[in-house]
Amino acid sequence: MAEQGPQPELRRNPITGEWVIIAAGRGRRPHAPDRMPQKDQPDHECPFCPGREDQTPPEVCAFRDSDESDCPGWSARTIPNRFPILVSDAPGAGAGAAYSPDRQPALGASEVIIDTPVHDKPPWEVGLDQTVEMLKMYQERIVALREEKRTTYVHIIRNHLAGAASSLEHPHSQLFGLPFIPPTVDAELDGFARASLGLPGCVMCDMVEREEEATERVVAANDGFIAFCPFASRLPYETWIVPRRHQVRFEDCAELESFAGIIIQVMRGLKDGLDNPPFNYWIHTYPLRGETRPYHWHLEILPRLTVPGGLELGADVWVNIVAPEEAAARLGA
Repeated sequence: MAEQGPQPELRRNPITGEWVIIAAGRGRRPHAPDRMPQKDQPDHECPFCPGREDQTPPEVCAFRDSDESDCPGWSARTIPNRFPILVSDAPGAGAGAAYSPDRQPALGASEVIIDTPVHDKPPWEVGLDQTVEMLKMYQERIVALREEKRTTYVHIIRNHLAGAASSLEHPHSQLFGLPFIPPTVDAELDGFARASLGLPGCVMCDMVEREEEATERVVAANDGFIAFCPFASRLPYETWIVPRRHQVRFEDCAELESFAGIIIQVMRGLKDGLDNPPFNYWIHTYPLRGETRPYHWHLEILPRLTVPGGLELGADVWVNIVAPEEAAARLGA
């Protein structure tokens, strides 16, 4: 059950048309990063560890051998977020709020995916099988929300360490079922369409081919995927993992072992080359319905080694102090 607090709202910027989510209740999180420095949390106090399933809201989905629920024996587990930014319903939504086309209840999904039963190691340190389990759970939840037909886009993220806004030590990801296409993905969809005008093929497939030929920005590669620091990287050591085979939606990917394998390679590079930095990653995939615009899904990783300033935040102009060629050489070493 979500913690009681102000109902989240969607509000649209009348100039840009972009939606923002007003979620005042999130500030009540007991372990919010601005209230707690990064420190070890004993596993016997951790609500995400096996044996403490009664400390979380009832699970939405879990992978375990038995038909039981909310009990140990799982390999990956999804629960509702206790401090959601989107809610499945908004009781009394009309009370005290003049809803309009620019102001609506923030209806959607906010879920926490507990990536592994192991308290102090992310899936890629536990091994290939556990990383695959995490990826399967990502796909399972995307497909489930697509079938419910009330979500437009599913955004899956991972915040690693407090410096990247993680609020609990136990490895976990987050899922947001949005009622709109996020601006960054919308811009990518427009970019794919522009690049494809009058030309065959896919701009991302062309990018993969160019990066492989150049080699200087490649971090890792296997039969199914390639990881590289993009030519126009926004931040130091930004890395993309892209499937070689053209594919629009992540949830349709059947090469999860290959994907997990390259994730492990890249994460080892981050740990060894940058001493385990905080980072964020997210999967960019196609919206849940329709397939009329060209696209190629991928995962983006942004280490948090610098603090964005007014130019980045105010003008969306990024200044990168590490050339992607230098970054790839360090991460792939």
